Amino acid sequence: MGTSFNVRAFENEKESSVFVKTGKVALESIDGKGIVLFAGEKGLFNRNDRLLSKESNVLPNAISWITKELVFNDTPLAKALSEIEHYYGQEFDLSELTGGDCPLTARFKNPEIETVLETLSLTFSLSVEKYEGQYKLINGRCN
Repeated sequence: MGTSFNVRAFENEKESSVFVKTGKVALESIDGKGIVLFAGEKGLFNRNDRLLSKESNVLPNAISWITKELVFNDTPLAKALSEIEHYYGQEFDLSELTGGDCPLTARFKNPEIETVLETLSLTFSLSVEKYEGQYKLINGRCN
């Protein structure tokens, strides 16, 4: 037994986060202010205002790289695509995507990227093109 947690910090995101799976974790900012997180909680550090905050209702994909499962419950498509990008380490071209606010409810267990994109294509009537190792998602609408 002990503490297990996941740190998420990407340069292109305004927040870094720590998700605690078991145990507890203390976070402290440079100014000495801190928070304590317990199992199932997530701590956020906003890089712009340099503030720490805590969330109790954590997204199910916080440890998807461990569980090998992607879960979305009425998640806006644009947010789901961001989670999918990070899961696969694959950037999508969304310049022609419409319907980013459409809600997605789905569960993918040990998914292949092609399966996920095919499901999104059928669900949201969008086109997926692959070029130069990148996927481009075009159009889309809520059904």
